Amino acid sequence: MSQENENSKGGPSQWVHVLGSAEIDAHFALTAQIDAKFATRARAFYESRTDAELTALANQAWLCNEATSFQLARSFAALALAGA
Repeated sequence: MSQENENSKGGPSQWVHVLGSAEIDAHFALTAQIDAKFATRARAFYESRTDAELTALANQAWLCNEATSFQLARSFAALALAGA
């Protein structure tokens, strides 16, 4: 079976798509609709990690099949690398 770059809903796969700033904002806005405190703590968690910690988080998320955590760790690392 080949790895697809699209998810079952036709959008980009969380395993390959790196989120931009606006997409991260949208993710946490949606999360805040469910639990505002959790969304605030989760965002602060990712924002406070070093590049090495984000890489370790992405690796652990990959091993645990946690697509959202993998995507967020990679996205925050990419933003830090880009200086955003």
